[in-house]
Amino acid sequence: MAERYESLYGNCDPYLQDDCPNFRITVNEDTDYDFYATHTPELEAHLLDSGFEYSQANNYYLDSECVCILCKDNVQVVLRYDANFYKTVFENIDLEVYYHYLWKSSPTQPNRALIGPFFNMLFKIAHATKGV
Repeated sequence: MAERYESLYGNCDPYLQDDCPNFRITVNEDTDYDFYATHTPELEAHLLDSGFEYSQANNYYLDSECVCILCKDNVQVVLRYDANFYKTVFENIDLEVYYHYLWKSSPTQPNRALIGPFFNMLFKIAHATKGV
């Protein structure tokens, strides 16, 4: 699939463990895998044909840049309007801010319902400062 479609990006990079000592990422039978990609009708159809289904269960991922979320077993793919824009915003988030407010598995995450609105704020800032 990676050869036919734009790469699927993961949002839990191993480098976080080195740069932020609070991150202790472990993989076990309960681990889920979150990816994102730029939405195209072809990619959406391919995922649906591969057994993925639309999900509302993880609605904390629903933000202004999200088209839809497709899930299969423990894999979630967030289809976005522009994966490169999301990646740029994501890579510029301070690690401590990410750990405390945006990482859904953080023990200090106060409310998962705030993740989408927090990202929306970051997207608005990024859109407003493009080219500045």
